[in-house]
Amino acid sequence: MVDFGVTRYVCKNKDFFKSLKEVDDEQFVLYMGNAVTAPIKGVGEVDLKFTSGHVVTLTNVLFVLEVKKISFEQFYE
Repeated sequence: MVDFGVTRYVCKNKDFFKSLKEVDDEQFVLYMGNAVTAPIKGVGEVDLKFTSGHVVTLTNVLFVLEVKKISFEQFYE
């Protein structure tokens, strides 16, 4: 079992989606912790492939182009 402890999964690389339903409505936005919003461009599934050979499929992953890379080290300093 994998529990990432997140409310929503977000991906900005369209190539990572194995399925994607695009959204063309400006009402759908992602609210980030710093009061900034980013438009949601779609929702779909992304496979996480581990070196062990296991594959975990994340569902309802948000496709958001304007998300910056987050370093987990920021949370553990």
